[in-house]
Amino acid sequence: MTRHKRITQVQRSNWLRQARSGTPLHEIAEVEKVRPATVKANIEIARQELEKQDARKNLLRDAMVRHNEQLLSAAVEVRDQLRFPPEERLFPVACFQGSSRATLVGLSIRLQDGASAASFEPEGEERKRVHELLRQHLADKRQMWRNVDRWRADSITLAELCVGLGRKACDRATELTHLRPVSADLGKEGFNEEFISWACRLALDSVRTGRPSRSAGNLRIVEDQLQLDGAHLAKSATRKYLNEAATAFRRVIDEFVDLPEAHEIVKLSSSLGHDAASIRTELTDVILYGLISGTCSVCG
Repeated sequence: MTRHKRITQVQRSNWLRQARSGTPLHEIAEVEKVRPATVKANIEIARQELEKQDARKNLLRDAMVRHNEQLLSAAVEVRDQLRFPPEERLFPVACFQGSSRATLVGLSIRLQDGASAASFEPEGEERKRVHELLRQHLADKRQMWRNVDRWRADSITLAELCVGLGRKACDRATELTHLRPVSADLGKEGFNEEFISWACRLALDSVRTGRPSRSAGNLRIVEDQLQLDGAHLAKSATRKYLNEAATAFRRVIDEFVDLPEAHEIVKLSSSLGHDAASIRTELTDVILYGLISGTCSVCG
C-alpha cells in the first residue's frame, strides 16, 4: 500500500458516501490501496466539509428568507401609502404644527419659512434602500411603478395645496377677528384646528356640489365657545370676538369657493382615489403570492 498518496476532495466525498451506505472501511482501503486509518481520517474531513457546506446553505437560505420578508414589508408600505390622508387633517398643519415636520400615512410634510414641501420618503437609510431593491426585483412591472410615481406626484401636489389652503384660511381668520390660532389642546382664547378644517372642508363641499354650504348655518355660540354641530371651533370670554369668528368662518367658506386651488384640490382628490385602486390590487397580488420575483444588486 502507498503511504503518502494524495487524497482529493472527490475521493473523500466518495468514501463518505460509501461508508454511509454501509461499506466497511477496510474494503474501501483495500480498493483504494491506502490504509484504513487514512480512509477514516479523510471520511472525517469530508464530513466536516459537508457540514460547512450545509451551514453555508442554511445561512444563505435564511438570508434569502429575511431578504424576501424585507421586500414584502416594503411592498406593503408602498401599497398602504396609496391612501391619501383626510384633507381636513392637512388644512391646519401649517398653522398649528408644533414642529417643522408632520407625517401622515407615509406622506412627510416639511414646513420652512412659510412654505411647505411634501414627499414620500421611507424613514432611515435601510428602509430607503429596501424600497430601491424592491423596484429592482419588480423591474418588469414598469407601468405599475409609473402609476405609483404619478400617484405620489399628484398626492404631493394635493397635500401642498391643502396645506396652503389651510394657511390662507388661518391668515384670513386672523385678519377678520381679534383672535389668533391656538391649538385646542391648550384650551386658551383663539380659533383652533377645527375652525380651519371645517371652513376649508365646507368650502370644498360647496365646490363639489355646486351649492352653498348649509352646515355653516349650524354655527352656535355656547358660553365661551363657537361650535359647529358639537365641534369646538373657537374660544373667548368676549362675546364680540366669538361673533367675529362666526362671521369670519362664513366669509372664508364663501370666498374660498372661487379659489382656483380649491377647484384643483377637488379635481385631484377625485382622481387619486380612482387611480389608487388598480395599483393597490396589483401590489396586493404580489404580497399574497408571498415571494418577490426577480433579483436585485444584493441577491443577484
